[in-house]
Amino acid sequence: KSFDTQDFILCMDLTNRAMVLNAAKTEAHKAKIFMLRSFDPTLAHIDVTSRQGEELVVPDPWGEDIDSYQRVLGMIELATDGFILALELQSHSAI
Repeated sequence: KSFDTQDFILCMDLTNRAMVLNAAKTEAHKAKIFMLRSFDPTLAHIDVTSRQGEELVVPDPWGEDIDSYQRVLGMIELATDGFILALELQSHSAI
C-alpha cells in the first residue's frame, strides 16, 4: 500500500532495500526506492548495485559510543539536506 501513497521510499541499509524491492510489484514501485545516503552529494555518484553500494549504508550505532551516534547523525543530516535539495530542484523543474 505504501507504494501507492508515497513518492519516495528511503532505505537505510542494503537488507532493508532488498526487502522493500521484493515487496515492489511494478517497475513504477521500484523507481520510488532509494538509499537515503544516495542523496548525500558526496555519494550521489555511487550505484547501489555496485561494489561501492555498501558506502550508502547508514550503520546502526546501537550499543556504540556517542561518537558513533554523532557520525551517523552527520551522515543522515548530509543525506536529508541533499534529499530536500533534490525535492526543491524537482519542484522547480515541474513549474
